[in-house]
Amino acid sequence: MSPNSGYIFIILGVSLMLPHEGRGAAALATAEAMTAVFNTPLAAKVLIIAGICGSLTSWNAFYIAASRIIYGMARAKMLPEFLGILHPKYKTPYFAIILVCVTTILTPLLGRPVLVWLVNAGSFAVVVAFVLVALSFLVLRYKEPNMPRPYKVAHGKIVGIMAIALSIFFVLLYLPGISPAPLSLYEWGFILGWMVLGLIFYWWAKAAYGNVADGLLREIVNKHEQSL
Repeated sequence: MSPNSGYIFIILGVSLMLPHEGRGAAALATAEAMTAVFNTPLAAKVLIIAGICGSLTSWNAFYIAASRIIYGMARAKMLPEFLGILHPKYKTPYFAIILVCVTTILTPLLGRPVLVWLVNAGSFAVVVAFVLVALSFLVLRYKEPNMPRPYKVAHGKIVGIMAIALSIFFVLLYLPGISPAPLSLYEWGFILGWMVLGLIFYWWAKAAYGNVADGLLREIVNKHEQSL
């Protein structure tokens, strides 16, 4: 069963436990459904505590994933080198972890409206990443047809084309004039600012290191191929 199945069953359960009128007026529909079923507000509080614990696990995963991405980009000369320094004892990218820590602690202090803008802008960035990953999937089929692949996809070209088409469809849902709920000007401002920041780091890395990043990535690929 996929992780998304859990969300589907939660939506189905809330729909069955709480009438339409209650769902429309509830601030937290799932918590209200628990109160309605067990006839006590204590059930809603237990659910909220469980939700907070789930958010903390996601935060912990974000610490690991984001700090390692920053570490990898620093090692590939795409970000300042100090972000790729490992702790002498624990062998963790502690400067990258500190950066993620400070950012994630201070960001909630900006308030709910700014957090909504950031989440929506980040969601758009995720679906753009889906498009790029699907494109890379197809490009590698043409440029590296003999690359060792631990996991092989049957009918890879058809799957890649479908993935690109679906990802572009999700991108269109964020655009004004196409979607009934497009991104706001503030959210487009965050996206534009993030793109400008990325271009600045890209130009800086090219000026400082040339094509070192390409060589490092090729070295990683070669090591992976030799290990198979």
